[in-house]
Amino acid sequence: MEGKLICLVLVMAMNVQTPWSSTVDCRREVRCRISYTHRMKAADCFRKEFKEFPKCLPTDIEVLELTYNRIRTITRDDLSKFSYLKFLYLQDNLITELDDDVFSDMDELMTLDISINALRNIPATVFQLPSLKTLYLSQNRNINIIGMARGFYRVLGKLELSFRETTTSEITKIIYDVV
Repeated sequence: MEGKLICLVLVMAMNVQTPWSSTVDCRREVRCRISYTHRMKAADCFRKEFKEFPKCLPTDIEVLELTYNRIRTITRDDLSKFSYLKFLYLQDNLITELDDDVFSDMDELMTLDISINALRNIPATVFQLPSLKTLYLSQNRNINIIGMARGFYRVLGKLELSFRETTTSEITKIIYDVV
């Protein structure tokens, strides 16, 4: 009888519900390497061939490396649980569009790399992130950021726009805003 009780307890423990368990089986999702870098909890999902945003990451990570995957969309729901996130690397995915409010809950975000994607527009909320210091936008489609980013350049330490069709008048406007 005691052996059956232990088996029953083990089966019940294996069926504990997690916030994502109703929709995702985390045992089947590709695992990202969790470690600490510069005293920050990091999830290294580099080149894991994700086609969508991973659902089974710890919510207390501060660095998320999702470079070289095949993610096409990212929603606010994907990011909202990561309130401690400071560095988000989404370089070289297949992202074509971002929801307007995708970064709304990211008050701690300091670096955002969305370069080498197929983005045409950047949500205005990117330019309202209070802690953002570095923004990589290079090698996307012809992104118009002039109107949205007015006044934002003063707080941004680095804005990378290389390999983007930029007119002389746009560069003049950016320089004028910075000075």
